[in-house]
Order: sequence, then structure tokens, then C-alpha cells
Amino acid sequence: MQRLSLKSIFAAVLVFTLCFFTVGAFAQDDYDPFADEFSDDMPAEMPGEATAEANDLMPSLSGKSEQEYMDSLISSSVDPRAPFSPRVPDKDPFKAIVEKKVIAPPTRVQQPIQVSRVNKPAPPPVKPIKIFVSGIVGNEDQRLAIIKFENNEMTVSKEQIVEGKFKVVDIQNDRIVVYSNKEQRRHTFKIGGDEKDG
Repeated sequence: MQRLSLKSIFAAVLVFTLCFFTVGAFAQDDYDPFADEFSDDMPAEMPGEATAEANDLMPSLSGKSEQEYMDSLISSSVDPRAPFSPRVPDKDPFKAIVEKKVIAPPTRVQQPIQVSRVNKPAPPPVKPIKIFVSGIVGNEDQRLAIIKFENNEMTVSKEQIVEGKFKVVDIQNDRIVVYSNKEQRRHTFKIGGDEKDG
């Protein structure tokens, strides 16, 4: 058996293609001027004379020219200036056939909130801290103060918190500075005297 080369296969395909297309190029079709109008009912190509079926569809074509046939089609059509009269007179042609019903979400009525204005008694005023400074001892870096607070004598140092009620912020030569937790403010007390504003 002889093997076919790539060139011989290509040449055979080329010759087949040329033969196929040249036959189609030289074939003559019958021209049907009314093929567009009757394309649903008639085949596109009608060799020779019109068949009996085509004669049934176009009885007025026999013996008439194309212009006469076109004029007869125009005269038999509906006048475009005539008013439109629908088959069902009450039907709106622009109304949608299917209408989608939109259901609104239920509205929630909010009840007004009644705020009871009960006059709460004002909190009692915070009593200011009362400290009596008996003395201060020590050097500048490590000073101690001897104080009397709520009838208790005690020795305090800088940054010390006393019974959770106040903090010693600073101890100077002649006074101490404390921060009251309840009042949230600073107080300065001098040695042997009352509170000094400042």
C-alpha cells in the first residue's frame, strides 16, 4: 500500500473545493421578485413557471405586470390615515397584560414613650475633706507628713492613698497637697492651720 504525502492530500482537498464552488458559481437561479412576501409559504427557488400551489397563493399575478400587482396590493391595504378601531373598544392597548402586585410592608406604630418625671432628691453635698497637718519631716526627696484625719493620727508619704478617700499628691516644706476622690479636686493644707485655697 502506498502512503499518501501531505502534498497530495492538500492538492486533493484544493481540487475538490474548486470543483464545488465553481459548480455553485455557474448555477443559475430563477429570480422571484415576490419571494420576500411569500417566503413562509413558498420555497426560495422556483424553477421554471410558477407551480399550482403558487398560483393558488397569487391568483392575481397571472397576466399582470409587477407594477400592476404592486398597485393592487397598495389599494387593497388599509388606509394609514384611517382612525384606529380596536376589536375590543374598552381595552387599553398600553396596559400591561400581567400586573405585579406590590404589597407594602406593614407599618409599625410607635407608642410615645412616657417619661415619668419623678423628682429625685438631689444627692447630699459631698463633705469636704478635713485634714490637720501636725508636722512635716525629712529631706526634699523623702518627706513624711504627720496628719490627723477623722480623729486618727497617721504618717503619710508622697503618692500614698489614704483609706481610698484621698491621695497625697505632694509634700512641701510647710504644706501638703491632696486629691479628694469624692470631690474630684485638689486641696492644700498648711502645717497647724486650715485648708489653703489654691
